[in-house]
Parts: sequence; C-alpha cells; structure tokens
Amino acid sequence: MQILWIRHGQTQGNVERRYVGRTDEGLTADAKEKLKMRKQQGIGFEADLIYVSPMIRCRDTADLLFPEQRKVPWDGLQETDFGDFEYKNYDVNFVSNFTDVDDKIIKKANEEGVTAEEISKRYIEECKKDMEGMNIQPATKNPLATEEIGGMISMIETLIEKGYAYEKNGTVYYRTRKFAEYGKLSHKNLDDLQSGFRSLQVSGEDQKEDPLDFVLWKPKKEGEPSWPSPWCDGRPGWHIECSVMAKKYLGDEIDIHAGGEDLIFPHHENEIAQSECCNDKIFAKYWMHNAFLNIDNRKMSKSLGNFRTVREISEQYDLQVLRFFMLNAHYRSPLNFSADLMESSKNALERITEAAGRLKDRKEKASAVELTEAEKKLLAEAEGYKEI
Repeated sequence: MQILWIRHGQTQGNVERRYVGRTDEGLTADAKEKLKMRKQQGIGFEADLIYVSPMIRCRDTADLLFPEQRKVPWDGLQETDFGDFEYKNYDVNFVSNFTDVDDKIIKKANEEGVTAEEISKRYIEECKKDMEGMNIQPATKNPLATEEIGGMISMIETLIEKGYAYEKNGTVYYRTRKFAEYGKLSHKNLDDLQSGFRSLQVSGEDQKEDPLDFVLWKPKKEGEPSWPSPWCDGRPGWHIECSVMAKKYLGDEIDIHAGGEDLIFPHHENEIAQSECCNDKIFAKYWMHNAFLNIDNRKMSKSLGNFRTVREISEQYDLQVLRFFMLNAHYRSPLNFSADLMESSKNALERITEAAGRLKDRKEKASAVELTEAEKKLLAEAEGYKEI
C-alpha cells in the first residue's frame, strides 16, 4: 500500500503570506486553473480512496484533481489554530531602537571632549557592522530616542492628565501604586519592593510621593544635553523612551516584545505601566527574554576581565561560527562561551557547509548528463507537485 500526501492549492491568505489555520477560505481563481491544467496533464497515479480535510480549500483541491473518486472527510486532517496569530500577516515589522542619550553616553562624551551625539553615532555604526558580519537581518526601523522627544513629552502629559504622573520641582514621576497590575511580568510584590527601596534611596528622592515612583522627566545638569518641556529644560527617563518609540512604530498594542532577562525588572515592568495606562490597551501579547552569555562558566563582565566583543571574536573565528554557536542553545538558556565549544561549533559548521557543497557539485554534474525519457517524466511530475 502506498500513501501520498497532497497539499491544497493556493488561497488568498497564502498569497498575502498569512498564517492560515482554521480560517476556512477557498482557493484563488489562479490556483483552480493550475489544478485543472494539472488534471489535464495527468496526475501520474490512481487513488483508490481519498481522505480529505473538511476545510474548503482541501475539498476544492481534491474535487479538481480527483473528480470521480470517492472522498472521505476526516477531521484529523484539519489544520492547527494559530491563536492570536491566526490569519495575521507574517511579514514582520521588526523595530529595534537605540537609546542614544543616557548617563554612560554623556560620561563618555565628557571624557573625550565630544558631544553625546558623536559617541552614539560611533557605537551605533559599529554595532550595525557586527550585526551584518553575523548575517543578522536588519530591523525594519532603528528609531533614536533623541528624535522622539516630542512624543515623550506628549505621553507624559497624558499620564499627568490621567493622574498616573506628577511633577515636583521640574522632575516628573510615575505613580507606581496607581497601576493595579504593576509587577505582573516580573511577579514582584510592591510591599517587598518598598522595603528594599528604603535602603537605596538617594539624595533628591525624598520629594517623591512614594519611594517606588520612577522618573519620566528630569531637569538638566551641567554638561548634559537637554530639551525644553512644560516642566523644565531636561531629558526623558529611560523607560518612557521605549514606550513612546514602541507606540509610534508598532502601535498601541504589539505582538512580541523581546530583550535580555535583566530588563524584566524594572525596565519592562515600567514600560507596561506607562503604555497600558496611557493607551488603555495591553502593551505586549508575548514576551521573549534571552538568558546571559557566560565566559568559561562565569558571567561576562569587565570587572572580571573576561569581557569579549564580537569584533574581538571575529579576529579568531568567522562570525558565522559565532552565529552557529549561539543557535545551538535555546534563547532562554544560559550559553557558555569557551575556546573548546567554539572549535566544536567551527568543525560542525564546516561539515555542514562541505556537505552542502558536495550536493551542489553533484547537482551541477547531474544537470550536464542527458536524462532518459523516464527520468524526464519523473522530473516533470515532481515540478508539477511543487506548483500545487
């Protein structure tokens, strides 16, 4: 007994690159014509019994290819339900922002006697070079925080109007306790957090209504870049920058938010609080947090002297080896970097590329050989099934 699986013809959802699962849609006119032509050319086999999914696209495909044969509907062949992604387009709008103004950038700029903008541009360009070297697909958009200041002021004003933020001596704070769901991502308890914050309080924070409140806008200091606002000349807090850029380039509600696991609290927790209170919608449907990279089983850090940059690694290995090495572990699992593991990845990748090269050579040599009529017929049939 032989069993042959045939995929249905193309639907409009397929044409538009959508996740088509339980959405019950028929075939396109073009797909129907192709199936009719395939039937006229000959299927190349006969079927005694045809099991078919109850979906319209599958029944239509079976009717066009096998109009005379008996067909048995089988619910077990019904496609999966993609849930929130059902019938969504999978051309991804990937936004990866650059925070081009913060305390570290300003400190570096002052040390070198240049502007914060010069420092930011330099490191952004170097980052993009490394990403390209690893063959990482560039983002759809790389917004810069300094280009979105107006949107940040606008969101802060909205939060103040709604009672979620307040101003004290030019500094604007977010009222953390007013957001009832604060802590839902990190599973932090506000009362436990408050006891910890008492010992961490620094100068100037006594003006807060609550130690847990965080900064949305702060007054400028000597030697820092600043922008005018309704409260003072200053600059935005880190958290509000990301909420505003996400809203502008992805909308009030985004599908997937990613980042390192060290950003879960407080950064991502604060993003949720700001965005959901401003937009009255769930901020992100899914969160993906990657684990840390360790060096010889120790956390990578400058203080330990085991800090390695992508550029430094590229001096020893092709960056495709580093990419292959990283893909060997689940993104939520810690990844240990060592010379032995990199050599192992290098050897494994070489075996794969060599095998692919041999297959390519065989294909080229085979194309130069005259095919028999039987082989030509089989090849034509295979091409036909690819179209279907």
